[in-house]
Amino acid sequence: MKNIIVVIFLVLIFVGCKDNSSSLDNTNTAKSVTFTVYNTNWELSSGMAVYQKFVPEITKRILDNGIVLVYINTGDNVWTIWDKTVTDLSEGYSFVFSTYLSLTRVNLVIMADGTEGLPKLIESTQKFKVVMLDGYPTMLKPTKEEFSDYKKLEKLYNIENKDL
Repeated sequence: MKNIIVVIFLVLIFVGCKDNSSSLDNTNTAKSVTFTVYNTNWELSSGMAVYQKFVPEITKRILDNGIVLVYINTGDNVWTIWDKTVTDLSEGYSFVFSTYLSLTRVNLVIMADGTEGLPKLIESTQKFKVVMLDGYPTMLKPTKEEFSDYKKLEKLYNIENKDL
């Protein structure tokens, strides 16, 4: 009888314990910062435009174990993923929009391949959003569709935003 009571006690202890070590705490692991780039902020050189932004929220932990995404506001609070290639062979141009990351820094790069020069967007003020998802890579597996749709990503990870 004594053994049965001990077994029941141990079962109740183990059933009552909950292991949260593998769950993703969305309230502390996903954040974004928004900043404005003015046309005079771009550094221009033969077929390339570069803008460098200090983002202290990009930590070594995020670089090692998380994901950093960059979006551009294309109007009416619509955020479009920045890293892409836009090509129009009939017009003779190709633009590569890319991001280079380092500790506390985001470099936005536009490279032009064609006769049109750099895109018109660098002639006006643009808003950018840097999204940082912290966690182990096995825990962060958004699909390509979730990456490209900022609103879905924001809901999925409960992203808090800050203006720089």
